[in-house]
Amino acid sequence: MAPVWNSSLWMDMFDELLDTELDNDDPWTFNFNYGMDPNLTEPEKRRGWKTYRRDVQAEFTCSNCSKWWPSGRSLILFRYRRRTNGSGTVILRPLKQACRKCQGPYELPGFCKEKVKKCLLALISHIKKNCYGYKSSNSNMDDSVKPVWTKPHEVSFCEACRLGICRQDRE
Repeated sequence: MAPVWNSSLWMDMFDELLDTELDNDDPWTFNFNYGMDPNLTEPEKRRGWKTYRRDVQAEFTCSNCSKWWPSGRSLILFRYRRRTNGSGTVILRPLKQACRKCQGPYELPGFCKEKVKKCLLALISHIKKNCYGYKSSNSNMDDSVKPVWTKPHEVSFCEACRLGICRQDRE
């Protein structure tokens, strides 16, 4: 059975990694916004918000016909910022895909624990660099590593393509 969307997996893993990967006691909150705009406004930038996008291998299951498919093009959007008082916020938006077989509704991706951990380690690396001034310490988390694409990728079934942020265009 394919993994299903599990918000608590993301939250629990983030909390666990904060304890082991971030070398301070700043409190961070982790939230979800399933309709978050992928682009920051100028006022958001002035308030310190940053974005991070990551392709993660995921699995989808259609709620209409139960078809299952894997995807190497499951895009995760993050917004994060650290306030002047030291507290931080992360907001996650998983991008959805629709079923090619029945053309059903956009479905949330499912992730295995290892993929969630790798994605969040990369995010924390960005937080350390952009919010705390750390040098980039993990070259294998770099965005320049090309993801392995699965096939076929059909623009009409990809929410990230619909929003104009799918990485396929740049590969």
